[in-house]
Amino acid sequence: MEDVSGQDLLGIFERRIGGAEDPLEALAGLLGAGGRARGRLFDLAGSTLAGCRLQRILGAGGMGVTYAGEAADGALVAVKLVADLQTSTRDRFEQECRLLHSFDHPHIVRYRHHEFLADGTGALVMDRIQGIDLEQLFAMLASEDPRATEQPAVLALLQDVETRGSLWQSPRYRRRMLRLLADVAEGLHAAHERGVVHRDVKPANILVRDDLSPVVIDFGLARDAQNRVSFTRSGAALGTLCYMAPEQLGHDSGAVDRRTDVYALGLLLFRAITGTDLRSDVKEVLHSGSRSFLLDARQSRMLPVDVQAILYRCLDPRPTHRYPTAQLLARDLRAAAGQGSVAASRPPLWVRWLRNRRMVSAAALLLISVSTLLAYWQWPRGRMVLFAANCAAADVHLRVDGARTAWLGDPIWLPFGTHQ
Repeated sequence: MEDVSGQDLLGIFERRIGGAEDPLEALAGLLGAGGRARGRLFDLAGSTLAGCRLQRILGAGGMGVTYAGEAADGALVAVKLVADLQTSTRDRFEQECRLLHSFDHPHIVRYRHHEFLADGTGALVMDRIQGIDLEQLFAMLASEDPRATEQPAVLALLQDVETRGSLWQSPRYRRRMLRLLADVAEGLHAAHERGVVHRDVKPANILVRDDLSPVVIDFGLARDAQNRVSFTRSGAALGTLCYMAPEQLGHDSGAVDRRTDVYALGLLLFRAITGTDLRSDVKEVLHSGSRSFLLDARQSRMLPVDVQAILYRCLDPRPTHRYPTAQLLARDLRAAAGQGSVAASRPPLWVRWLRNRRMVSAAALLLISVSTLLAYWQWPRGRMVLFAANCAAADVHLRVDGARTAWLGDPIWLPFGTHQ
């Protein structure tokens, strides 16, 4: 391939931004190694590749571009294209295809076929899901009038839901979202049972059909837990930062397992039922491994106890204290939606109190203040002054070490315990 011009790169960059890609990621992708080769993937609408006619861009990421397309048999498909595949990236791409081909679950996107084009581009053809991703759905719900949208998934989610108050406090909305996320958890459990950890569970990788049934996509960062094979650079912190588990930020790649995806599901649940991300900046993400999860007073009043219990168990920084499987999480999510009793429980009140740094700091300050005050009144000098004043009023002499002292009316300080 010959190089593209600067004007072409600018046009490609603008199209990538239009495809909802992060501007910094888009720029890095274009300027990085292989960026120009990948840039050509944004000009293929109308072409026929891998037996499919490409229609429009659905999305873009670090590995390639995904198009909406139509197969020769008329089926609606999604075609993921990855350019300039070298040995390592080709192996990774083939592994993703192998993984999808091995899955057979209604909540995991279905593989159709894949091939390598003459220029080395990899093409993965999957079923196209009619709907929107969770990121788009959350954004629409956060708008001033979510019912103004014509998206069927949004309208289905808000059916008979009163939105004049707080949407996040609606029991109907909450139950539907809990069931939706339970489906996601069951899909991930199916992947885990095949020995695969997704590692990049986030709203953009969950597609929601018009009937609110979700589908997990994009296993490009997956890890084969059985063979201990990572399809990306060993030891790298990979995934979307605000949805990464604490162990993904460390250097022990062996610590990443199915409970890593459980943590990400907890973050999804928090956003789904509160309307905000739990972690809003890099500092909070980096501190997540050393700070225990705690709902603030407003969130505790807002959320049912069962939902709180699920969040506390999902978002424990210690993997061994989370749900051991996504299936157990799915059961509790359905139970919280009214289909049984939740197995998880909140930490005891005193544990939650100790996690509240502000309350602990305030209590410590109060304790120090009270201790200082008591120490002042118990201090020997203070007590001796009081004793001396009483003796002076009674015209009494004191002896110190057997010697008669001056009258107490004279200024004198005596160590505590020496009066007679």
